[in-house]
Amino acid sequence: TETEPLARSAYEAETGFSVDEVGFCQHPSIERAGASPDGLVGKNSLVEIKVPKVATHLAYLIANVVPDAYKNQMMFQLAVTGRDWCDFVSFRPDLPEHLQLFIIRFKRDPARILELETAVIAFLDGVDKMLSQLKKA
Repeated sequence: TETEPLARSAYEAETGFSVDEVGFCQHPSIERAGASPDGLVGKNSLVEIKVPKVATHLAYLIANVVPDAYKNQMMFQLAVTGRDWCDFVSFRPDLPEHLQLFIIRFKRDPARILELETAVIAFLDGVDKMLSQLKKA
């Protein structure tokens, strides 16, 4: 979290995009669901920033793909905000300049969004059932 502002600045300098910080965004149709993207980019996009350990960052550079660990998070952020794509950003300021910043674009997938929204609704229904049982106990 301490290095995230520096990573945001590096992303803005590299891409020419301005990032607007945002807090919690409520899902437009699922009550009690939302997401907290690291920033809004323009009118149609987001940015998700990570400052991992050096070895992890270098692995991201070599693989040149969005890490599986963040795909659902980013896709749900796209679902919540209605935006078209999210740039995954990995940043390590302690590396040589040409290795400090990794950016890869992740696009909206309506079928995957439907799967995630269905899972979130099922989860929240389960929470409601559990709360109802606890009230009766």
